[in-house]
Amino acid sequence: MMQPRQAQRSVQIPDVHPLAVEVTRVSEVAANKFGTITEAYFWEFLSVAGATHYIVTRNNTVEAVQQRYRILQGDFEATAVTSIPILTGDDPFPPAIPVREELSGVVRANFYRRGNGIRYLIVWGGGFDPNPYYDNNPIRVVVYF
Repeated sequence: MMQPRQAQRSVQIPDVHPLAVEVTRVSEVAANKFGTITEAYFWEFLSVAGATHYIVTRNNTVEAVQQRYRILQGDFEATAVTSIPILTGDDPFPPAIPVREELSGVVRANFYRRGNGIRYLIVWGGGFDPNPYYDNNPIRVVVYF
């Protein structure tokens, strides 16, 4: 009696080593054309050599995920490094890094390249306390290789 032949399939799983990176608070201050000061507040993290992409998760104050963004390393590298401040009235907004919002499909965040850093804009304006914005918009960044 013949034994039935069994097919075997080989699947290669990519070698993925996620790494959480440090995120810091950063601000920019610039005079605007109206004679006042514009302040912009960001979360910032550094680009990591050898990364393929970054997953940026924004939670609320009880740690529920609100937004999840994927930033491809190639998109980061293709975005011009800029020092243009946010909305001074004379300057255009700096070029944003393209992102993919993975929960809703609607991008509701702005990411900018400053040198080797990626900045996620939290709020801009002037003369207010930024701490509630930081406290209410915590993020976590994981790098994939």
